[in-house]
Amino acid sequence: LLQVTSSPTQPPGEFFLPRHQQWITMTSTRQGDDWVVYWQDVTAQKQRQSENENQQAASDSLLGRTEAVARIGSYELELATGRFHFSDGLYRLFGEEPGAFVPEMAFINSHSHPDDVAGVQQVLAQAIADCQPYYYQRRIYRSDGQLRTLEVHGRVECDALGQPVKLLGLLQDVTEREQAAQELLRVKDELARRATDNYAALYNS
Repeated sequence: LLQVTSSPTQPPGEFFLPRHQQWITMTSTRQGDDWVVYWQDVTAQKQRQSENENQQAASDSLLGRTEAVARIGSYELELATGRFHFSDGLYRLFGEEPGAFVPEMAFINSHSHPDDVAGVQQVLAQAIADCQPYYYQRRIYRSDGQLRTLEVHGRVECDALGQPVKLLGLLQDVTEREQAAQELLRVKDELARRATDNYAALYNS
């Protein structure tokens, strides 16, 4: 109350009363020589806010650990502005710490395999035109020079008028899976060639 009556400007409207462990909001107005002060107990709201913040922090921490284990990341792209939002996991897929660079399409394309850029742009353009889910693979060069294969599943978010406004994408590093699939095909081809050679040798004999 002393702050209210002695300050030439309006003091902060939220106060903590340590004796009662209580949060209050306070507003005041001057009426002639008198002050009219309104206050409200907001302790319960502050506690809920603190609990929500703690839950959000725990959720963000869990998401970060999950992204690291699964080697996944996600992004949002606002079509009107071209502004990206990368999850922490997506920064790490590029071999960088979260926030180490500004996520832009030019940056992504410059770190992509040249043979993949046009194909990805075509997939995204078609998805935006049709407002349909999309899928593509993009090979990227990490900051340490490694070439990695990212698999992307996404969808187009539209406004109330059905106009596309945002792209949402989930990415996973599938480099080892693709390498294993290629090795499996190589082994199958090798076994088929050997079987053919053995059959020809048996036939000739």
